[in-house]
Amino acid sequence: MKKRIIPPGANQTKESYNRTAENFKERFENYQPYRKSVEKFISILPAKCHILDVGCGPGINARRFIEHGYRVTGIDYTTEMIKIAKASCRGGTFLVADLNDINLRAKYNAICASFVIVHLSDEETNQFLEKLLIC
Repeated sequence: MKKRIIPPGANQTKESYNRTAENFKERFENYQPYRKSVEKFISILPAKCHILDVGCGPGINARRFIEHGYRVTGIDYTTEMIKIAKASCRGGTFLVADLNDINLRAKYNAICASFVIVHLSDEETNQFLEKLLIC
């Protein structure tokens, strides 16, 4: 059995994201360099795919995916981020969950994890990517 992916300081990070969820949304929602990266990702996706948005935060990427006609399942381990995602992204499915709770029975055509890996060690990143490869 593999050990759970729990980065050092995870509880502090979770509390911080819960406290600053609305500010996070405002800061990154229209941040052009990031938005361009997301649009580039969208440009290579096949039509009508199902995207798993890991660490979806307030649904910034999910909303763009939905606007392009994609089906989205977003997970984040912060309740405040998920509340905002649900309110601003009609048509997506959003769940409070951490990396260890990803439902690998569901099939996804693409995975977005833009704000996740920065919080993981190299070992945790490898474990996370191995888990996603079987999706």
